[in-house]
Amino acid sequence: MQLGGRKYQIRVFSHTVQNRKHYGAVLVPEGANRGNSPVVLELHGVNARYSPFDIAKVKTPRLFGDNRSNPIIAVPSFRGNTLVLEDKTFVSEGSPADAWDGAADDAIAFLNLVTSKVTEADAGRISAFGKSRGGTVALLVGVRDKRIRSVVNWAGPSGWFSNMGTFGWSLKEQVRWGLWEKWKPGRGWGSASQFIDWFLTDSIRSQKGSLKIVRHKILASSPLYFLDSLPAAQFHYGLNDGGVPVANAKALKKVLKARENTASKTSFHIHKNAGHDQPYPKAYRLSRDFMIEQFSQHRSSGDR
Repeated sequence: MQLGGRKYQIRVFSHTVQNRKHYGAVLVPEGANRGNSPVVLELHGVNARYSPFDIAKVKTPRLFGDNRSNPIIAVPSFRGNTLVLEDKTFVSEGSPADAWDGAADDAIAFLNLVTSKVTEADAGRISAFGKSRGGTVALLVGVRDKRIRSVVNWAGPSGWFSNMGTFGWSLKEQVRWGLWEKWKPGRGWGSASQFIDWFLTDSIRSQKGSLKIVRHKILASSPLYFLDSLPAAQFHYGLNDGGVPVANAKALKKVLKARENTASKTSFHIHKNAGHDQPYPKAYRLSRDFMIEQFSQHRSSGDR
């Protein structure tokens, strides 16, 4: 497959995550040598329909183009999601509503497969990259797995308790309204209907869930509270983003500034004329240069 001016060999793998069958794709650039290619774990976003993800839409090839550092791209299909490769579809088992904490577990499980099965991969040079939900999951895997040497987050929600209010309403107020009107994903306004599906629906249906369990799930999906373990990271947010407000970036920056061990390894780019989509070519160039710099600093596996 030709992507971003470079040829890739596509390998689709199946594996088991928590007793459920999952899929993922690995894009290996033409000419990759054994154990010598860095890895980008590209993590895709989510919408109210849990739409299938087409492998041809990965962003990493466009970031790197024909750059000599062109990495292997690992694309996990999260639980309940569908991966598309030309005329073939691969459906991972599980609930797509476990879209944050669960997706991070899925990404790490797929990375385990990649480092053991893809001989061209350099396990000491791995970066996690994603936009929106993918950006949040990139942060979560970055703090959970020491193999991740760097993270690039495009417009990922950082904290679900306080940073996702829109249209002048807090998320709490939106969710209260959504529960009253029984919003389904894609209905209502803001991110409230999806929030209900992600974090509250199972408890409502079973009538067995407690607020303690719900709060734990929300917390585990909010990287803002776990930044002490964050590797080198670059953040991109749009000042005019109506879906993921810039408050997410400001909260991250404030917490990281107070942590000397992480502040020096992070950089923020708040794009003035951008919304949820990051500006081309600026954000692409900055992200590429950051990952290349990180790849150059690590040549073998081990603790960071």
